[in-house]
Amino acid sequence: GSEYFGATVSLGSSSTCWLPGSPQATFANASGTPIVIAAISGAPLSQPVTLSAGTGPASIRVQISDYAALPPVAGISLTLGDGSNLGLRVAPAPSSDSAGVGPGPASEAVYVVGISVPAETATPTPAMTLSGVSAALHATSIAVPGQRYGFEVTLSNSALSPADLSPCPVYLEGLKDMDSSVVSYLLNCAAAEPIPSVGSESFDMRLSIPWSTPRGQYLLTWGIVGSASAYANTWIDVS
Repeated sequence: GSEYFGATVSLGSSSTCWLPGSPQATFANASGTPIVIAAISGAPLSQPVTLSAGTGPASIRVQISDYAALPPVAGISLTLGDGSNLGLRVAPAPSSDSAGVGPGPASEAVYVVGISVPAETATPTPAMTLSGVSAALHATSIAVPGQRYGFEVTLSNSALSPADLSPCPVYLEGLKDMDSSVVSYLLNCAAAEPIPSVGSESFDMRLSIPWSTPRGQYLLTWGIVGSASAYANTWIDVS
């Protein structure tokens, strides 16, 4: 059977906050030992959620299937778009085997995470075409399963006018043929400037490499949703 965990996130200031609609998650037992659970393959990606003074609190829902085969989950960490983590504490049922479970896969359990705000207060995030903007990836280091992989995206503007990143575009990143690695986020527009005419702007990126990723070469893909040109890929090594 499945187990559900829920939480709410409220804005603590007057500034705007963005949360990924389908963030990646890691899990731990009561002693802090990792519990490896794969993201459900092929799950639909939700649009990022905008929290502002006019929206209600965001609801977080984590579903874990085949939960009975796992040690009790006591901690959940969600990876946000800037690479930071949002920790959720849960109260698991007592279990004698929860302290000694190592980080290897324990079952066929999979998880899916959804974040949403009340429909009546939601701020939609329109897709952008960004005509004239292309993307290039700079990824030279070796990726390690279970860790975040850092790389750089450069957006180049071939148009004769600046490319304004408003509304802030949504992008997808992941490893080709590894559905559990694919996530969607908002670009860090708060720290960005309009991309100058015949100019470029670079962004630091982070991608969580699933524990279950076998060693080998993978095609790292990155692209802005709705854009045919702001898309790029490159081969990386996972070891």
